[in-house]
Amino acid sequence: MKIYFSQLMSHLKSNKLSPIYIVSGDEPWQKNEAVKMVRDTIHKMGHYEREKISFDNLNEGWQQLCNSLYTYSLFTNQRLIELDLQDVTLTKPMSSQLHDYVLNLNHDIILLIKIGKIDEKIAKSDWYKAMDKIATIITIWPISHEHLPQWIQQRAKIYSLSFQPDALTLLCQLVEGNVVAAAQAIEKLYLLNANQPITTQLVIDAMHHATQFSVFDLVDNLLLGNMAKSLQILAHLEDTHIEPTIILWAITREVRLLNDLGIALQKNDSLENLFKKHHLFARRQPIVRHALKRLQPAQCYQLLAHALNVDSVIKGGMAGNIWEALQQFCLRLLQNDIPVTFDF
Repeated sequence: MKIYFSQLMSHLKSNKLSPIYIVSGDEPWQKNEAVKMVRDTIHKMGHYEREKISFDNLNEGWQQLCNSLYTYSLFTNQRLIELDLQDVTLTKPMSSQLHDYVLNLNHDIILLIKIGKIDEKIAKSDWYKAMDKIATIITIWPISHEHLPQWIQQRAKIYSLSFQPDALTLLCQLVEGNVVAAAQAIEKLYLLNANQPITTQLVIDAMHHATQFSVFDLVDNLLLGNMAKSLQILAHLEDTHIEPTIILWAITREVRLLNDLGIALQKNDSLENLFKKHHLFARRQPIVRHALKRLQPAQCYQLLAHALNVDSVIKGGMAGNIWEALQQFCLRLLQNDIPVTFDF
């Protein structure tokens, strides 16, 4: 059964759990939320033992998975096994093993798999086609500007919040399509006022108190080259336990945007047309202009290559302190001050 993120809560409330859950897509905040929702529901329903299998060493990780699927726990008969296959290329024996498991399910186990986009190769694989018949597949799509108001309203219902129309419009404008920022704003609004409809003034108050400590404000300060402010915000995000994956995703998304804009400018496209094409709000356009003067496409490629190493540290594939790795990545972005030849 294929469902969207917005349908997941209703599915989980039905108390009819699937033997396999697959969370797919490339938008990390919603994917992490979906995984957490499944995990919390399973815990509440009695699946107390959780096992997260790492694939830092592919063969060792796969052997651990095979052992776990076909052995029984000494402490509980109910287990949740989590697999992160986003960066794993399955071999034929591994694909066959997953396919065989679907045919011989261990009903004391719920398998939770996180993968990237389901491309044609995955969709045609035997293991996926077999899982497709019995699994719940949560497809994560980036939230468009048109659907953001609906998403905010759905998210607000979790906190029993309702928005006045003008307040909802204002929040959409302020977060500019940033899902992380929207989620943080909703949490802040809940703390400010949980009993009354949200007004425009409450939105202004929440954003005023939150912006200097948010992920999207970190990104803006990095693009502007504000070193002291950027490092201050990064330290605050560490103190408040923001997921490092979300921070890295937000930064690399902007670097990819700068790379795309820089390449298009080299082909004599106009910046005004590019801003319209990429739906950049007026408030952010000066920030992006400033960043384009500092970062050429070649530098963006280098930063994205650096980001892969940081991602590996976050996931445990490389040794290192996660927050130090993020700080070094931010410093590298901040210190790219080679001017480009475009006249803005």
